[in-house]
Amino acid sequence: MKKLLIISFLVVSIPCAKAQLGGRNVYDFLSFPTSSRMEGINGTLQSMKDADLSLAITNPCFLDSTYHKQLSLTNSFYIDKMNVGNIAFAYTHPKIKSTIAYTFQYASYGKFDGRDAAGNSTGTFRANDFNMQAGIGRNWKNFYYGVNLKLIVSQLAMYTSVGFATDVSLAYHSDKKIFLRLLFCEMQAWN
Repeated sequence: MKKLLIISFLVVSIPCAKAQLGGRNVYDFLSFPTSSRMEGINGTLQSMKDADLSLAITNPCFLDSTYHKQLSLTNSFYIDKMNVGNIAFAYTHPKIKSTIAYTFQYASYGKFDGRDAAGNSTGTFRANDFNMQAGIGRNWKNFYYGVNLKLIVSQLAMYTSVGFATDVSLAYHSDKKIFLRLLFCEMQAWN
């Protein structure tokens, strides 16, 4: 009985344990808003179907011919010479009947003074994060689906980290007002 009580206590307390402070995710710069519009609508993933390529950077399912030859440039200036932004270009390929978006996302955190354990100067260093991604989107009737493939590079002084990631998205979009009314009524019922 005593062993069961100890095991139960450990199982319940493990999710509450914290190992270290710092970022919650690896490559946390990917959660920065991709445009001022996205920042204005709470900075989270949005499922809006319109011709704004900056929204398709994180949600590739709505990539379609409305993005053809669209270029998106974004840069946010933060304090102490920190820059976050992206460059994206979309092209509709008629042979494969899909739209492909190419994106370069970056975060430059500026220049830092290096110190050793005794506090002596070791020079300056930089910290940067980069994401190179390609995304493809298609639709079938009212269903939209897309995939982003990402190559992520993070640099801090002499240390470099490389990662791969993907976004997979699926959406249903209907222009019929009855569908929107039913959805709205259903959302009101939950509130």
